[in-house]
Parts: sequence; structure tokens; C-alpha cells
Amino acid sequence: MTFPALLVALIIYVNVWNPDPHGWIMVALSFLAFASLPFTILTTALLTRRFA
Repeated sequence: MTFPALLVALIIYVNVWNPDPHGWIMVALSFLAFASLPFTILTTALLTRRFA
């Protein structure tokens, strides 16, 4: 559940301290991580409820 949040934090850190031409790829990945966050939380909640 924390993986997308950690990925976003790492991407923001890299973009702030080491901007380069690949920054657009990192921004796209950060949006992808933000988009996958609700799915990750929902899946985790469902699996926790099912196996608890």
C-alpha cells in the first residue's frame, strides 16, 4: 500500500534535485503512481477483509 506513495516521493526528489531531459518520463510515472493509488488501497482493503 505504501509502494506508490514511496515511488511518488522518490520521483519528486529526483526531479527537484536532479532535473534532466528524462524529467518528463518521471512526471508521467508519478501521475501513473497517483492514478494507481486508489486501486492499490481498494485492493489492499478487499484482501485484508477477505483474509482477516
